[in-house]
Amino acid sequence: MVRQLVLSLIAVLCAGLLGSTAQNRAVSGKVSGTDGAPIAGATVIVEGTSAGTTTGADGSFTLAAPADASLLVSFLGYETASVPVAGKTRIDIVLNEDAQAIDEVVVTGYGSLRKASFTGAAAIVGEDVLSKKTDANFVKSLE
Repeated sequence: MVRQLVLSLIAVLCAGLLGSTAQNRAVSGKVSGTDGAPIAGATVIVEGTSAGTTTGADGSFTLAAPADASLLVSFLGYETASVPVAGKTRIDIVLNEDAQAIDEVVVTGYGSLRKASFTGAAAIVGEDVLSKKTDANFVKSLE
């Protein structure tokens, strides 16, 4: 009797786990800007979870998501979009530019930082300035 109860409980739990996994489906699509150009490296996350991916060089993505989920799509310089899956298996997403967000970032030789946390001097050095320098050491040519 106890054995049958334990086996029944295990069967119910396994069915519940398999059922919740079966609700996920492959969702694919493409992320592009308003100009139609693909956005490579955009983040696509299933809202409320840690499941996500990034877009490829052609802006395409594929991930598993429940039919009733929403996808959060973000990329530096663009507004974050929340797109409902609504049972679809193909979703093409267009992100709007956010000029204000790009003004808040400083790109350095080793990454990018928010302007609020950047504590140093920055300058733009063009190719014309560097080509006139004859120093063998690259760092000395920046002085």
